[in-house]
Amino acid sequence: MNKLLTSIYGALCCGSLLLTPTLLLTPATATAQTAPAGKTRILVLIDRSGSVHFDVDKAFQKVAEQISRMAQAGDELGVAYIHSQTEVNPQRLALRAALPANYDELGGASQSSARLKVRKQQMAERAQMKTTLRKMLTTAADSRTQESSDVWGSLATMDTFFRSAGPSDNCQVFIVSDLVESMPGAGRRDFHKQHPANDAAQLRQMARADVSKIRSIYGLGSASPLSKVDHLTVLFPASGVQNSQNNAMTQYWTNVFELLGLPRQKVLFQ
Repeated sequence: MNKLLTSIYGALCCGSLLLTPTLLLTPATATAQTAPAGKTRILVLIDRSGSVHFDVDKAFQKVAEQISRMAQAGDELGVAYIHSQTEVNPQRLALRAALPANYDELGGASQSSARLKVRKQQMAERAQMKTTLRKMLTTAADSRTQESSDVWGSLATMDTFFRSAGPSDNCQVFIVSDLVESMPGAGRRDFHKQHPANDAAQLRQMARADVSKIRSIYGLGSASPLSKVDHLTVLFPASGVQNSQNNAMTQYWTNVFELLGLPRQKVLFQ
């Protein structure tokens, strides 16, 4: 009887030992299959209509902080203007520097040298992004385009810029604008001529009516064209007299963004 129990105990111990390597390998295998980090994609929309005068340094610093965090090839900055002919295709700048494909085969000294080279190249590329951003924030508006402000058109710019973004990408938008849509023509809004009251129900109704027009005018094909945006920050002009206007525009645009796929908790007005 003792011999039988001893044999059973021995068999169980051997089975445990055989199972142990499999159990130990499972976490390592899962770690090896972890998906790579997504790209950072930042879109800046600068209102160049004649009524908008903003704090250039504040806007620059907000975006420059995010540019400084870019660290991998493919991270991208896009900059476009909002005016009477809002640009659908923004100017694009991306980090290009990357470690060589055969990096793991390099010796220790060569690996260190490769990393240093990539860091220096990316530092120069981020500096170029900031230089371009500063220039576009300070460039004088063209008199032919500053009379009106097609803020609706910025939605098409977002749709275009983020269309190829992957599910793990970090997509951010910065809008430097008072958000006052002011376009002439049938079916358009001119909030300069007819400013809406700070009435939440009325502004929500206006947004619902306008979203169908926006989809039609700009050919937004996706059911939720802003669903890939992770965070949107609106930098209002630095003017205390615009508080009432800003409040109305905040409510109106929060509804527009939400109806196009961007939840209100992802929108920040400053």
